[in-house]
Parts: sequence; C-alpha cells; structure tokens
Amino acid sequence: MKLSPDGGHARRLAGLLHAAGVDGDFTVLARLGSGQHHLTFKLSTVQGLLVARLPGAVCPPPGRIAAATAVQRAAEIAGLAPPQLWCDPVSGASLSRWLEGEPLAPEDLCRPAVAGEVGALIARLQSLPIDAPAPDPGVAARDYAARLRFGQTADTAGPTRDRRLARLVRLAEACRPAAGEARPAHGDLVAGNLLRTSRGLGVLDWEYAGLAHPWWDPASVVALHGLPTPATRSLLAAAGLDAAAAESPEFARMAELVVLLAWAWAAAEAAARPGDPRPRTWLGALEARLAAHGHGPTS
Repeated sequence: MKLSPDGGHARRLAGLLHAAGVDGDFTVLARLGSGQHHLTFKLSTVQGLLVARLPGAVCPPPGRIAAATAVQRAAEIAGLAPPQLWCDPVSGASLSRWLEGEPLAPEDLCRPAVAGEVGALIARLQSLPIDAPAPDPGVAARDYAARLRFGQTADTAGPTRDRRLARLVRLAEACRPAAGEARPAHGDLVAGNLLRTSRGLGVLDWEYAGLAHPWWDPASVVALHGLPTPATRSLLAAAGLDAAAAESPEFARMAELVVLLAWAWAAAEAAARPGDPRPRTWLGALEARLAAHGHGPTS
C-alpha cells in the first residue's frame, strides 16, 4: 500500500475497498476534493483506477444518499455517469470507476457549440426514469444561513450578507416547481463536473441529483459561468426548452437563486474551513455574478 500525503485516511480507504471486494495493495494518486459531506480520492488498485468517496464531517440529510445513488445509476445506464461499483446507503461511502477524459473549462461553455452539447446532455438527463427528490433549495438556504451565522468570519458577516441570505430564502420559496413539473437534474452542473470522454460528455459528482425544477440545471450552467446570449440560446434550444426563456423574469429569478445558493455554500465552507483556499476562490468568482443581480457589496 503506497500512500500520498493523504495517508491519514489510509485505514478508511482500505476498509472501503475491502467492503467493495477490492482487496490487495492500492496507491492514493490524488485527492480530488473535500467538503463538509465527503472526501474524494483517485486510487490505483488491482482492479484499475477507481474513485473513492469517504464521508465528511457532516452527514447528508436522510434519504439524500439513496436519491443521489438512484439518479447516478440511471445516468450510468444511459452512458452519462461513471459506473459505481459499491455504495454504503447509510454513510455515503462509495467506489466508482475512473473515467478518462478532459473536464470542460468555464470558457468552453461560452461557445454556442459546446453550450449546445451541454443542452443536449441536459435533455437526456431530464428524460431519465427516476423518482428521487433533489435537495430542497429552501432547506439548503436555511441550513447555509445557520452555518454562516454560527461560523461567521469578518468577510462573511455584515448587512450585505444578511440581505443576500434574506433574498435567497425568498427566492427558494418562490422558485419551487409546480406539481408534476419537476424533472431529473444533476444539481451541480458546473464546468469541472462535465467531462469530455471518447464517448461524448459525461457528468461527475452526483451528490445533489434528483427531481428539480426543469430550469435548475440550465440556469446553473448559464448563471455560474456567465454565458453570453448566443450560448444561452443554444443550450436552451438543445435542451428542448424555450430559448426565449433566457429573457424571462422567471428564468432570471432561477439564475439569481442558483448564484445566491452557490455563494451561501462557498461562504459557509470558507467559514468552516478557513485553511482551504478553494471555497474562497469560488467566493471571488461569484462576486461578479452577484453584482450582475444587484447584490454587490454596496447594493
């Protein structure tokens, strides 16, 4: 067993591999990500390259693991997600095949042709036969607000923060899907989770997947990456949605909700893990998006 500097997790990774029936030596090649809910590693094993996910410090809400797993399995059958070898329905620990490919960059999504590819992927995703709820944006908004107030730092406090959180909670309630309107969604469709492989576009990290408003994934791509109008129209048309929706007040509210929720998550993560630069990088990128929605520091 060869370990990288993440060797403190060696025992947990070995236990995960054993539970999944993957015994023998393994090497930790990289730590791919970390958060309140999970830690992710790239491993070299006797069964090839795998992605291992360990539970983080905060347990997901009841039913969240089962819902995300159900969507990922349906997406795997459709060729949209990496094969999952094993998952613990209680802790969320899981093991998946490593997919070779190149993650999309944010600037890639601004090209109409690439945005159209992502729109076609969203159309396939929304047709998946699943019935698992996504995280409730209202519940998530209140959770992030509580975490921010509990673990606030100098740059996550003040009237601007409070105005944003109040607006976030109001939008979360106003943007709920109508009865029968919800469609399967990935829930976190950012560039780094979109992987170009030899088989086309695939999607990684299904933590927030489930039934959601049909505009949730399109608005996530558009709002979080600042897509220009031609790319937005290309994405919506390929997704089978009304391209004119991009100029509608309803879509604008959904886009604003997406950005505010991402900001609240990043701010809560930054307050909880002050030594991790990644949430602060996200916060910096989101400030420009917030300003576009009238949520600048002095607004």
